[in-house]
Amino acid sequence: MLKKKDHPRKRKRIVKRVLFFSVFTVGLVSFVSCCAYYFISVKLNQPLYLSPLASMKFVQASQEDKKIAVLKSELTKENIAFSKIEKANDSGYVVQLQKGGSVTFSSQKDIITQIASLQYILSHLTMEDRQFTRLDLRFEKPVIVLKK
Repeated sequence: MLKKKDHPRKRKRIVKRVLFFSVFTVGLVSFVSCCAYYFISVKLNQPLYLSPLASMKFVQASQEDKKIAVLKSELTKENIAFSKIEKANDSGYVVQLQKGGSVTFSSQKDIITQIASLQYILSHLTMEDRQFTRLDLRFEKPVIVLKK
C-alpha cells in the first residue's frame, strides 16, 4: 500500500502545536522549580524555634535608654539643674542646662567622670564669673564656647 503524503500545512500546524506545548511545559516546569527553590530557601533560613533572647536592635535600644536614665539620675544627684536631655546623632547626648548653655556628653566614655568634669568646669567658671553657650565633653580635652 502506498502511504498518503501529508499536506505541508498540516505538518506545519503539528510542528507549531508541538512547539507551543513544549515551550509551555518548559515555562511551567521552570516556574514551579523557581517557586519551590524560593520556598525551600526561605523556610530553611528561618529558625525552627522562637528564641527567648532579645534581638540585637532591642538590646541596643534598651541600653541607650539605660544610659539616658543614668545620666538623668547622676545629674540630679550632683544637683546640676537641666531642662532636657536629647540623644545626639553622633553617639552622644546633649543636655540643656537651666542656667543656659548646652553640654554634649559622649556615650563611649564613663558618664560619671564626664559629670565630674562638668562640675569642675562649672565651679571654675562661676568663680571667674563667666558663662558658656556650649560645652563638649566628648574629647580628651573639653571644648568650651564662652558667652560674649
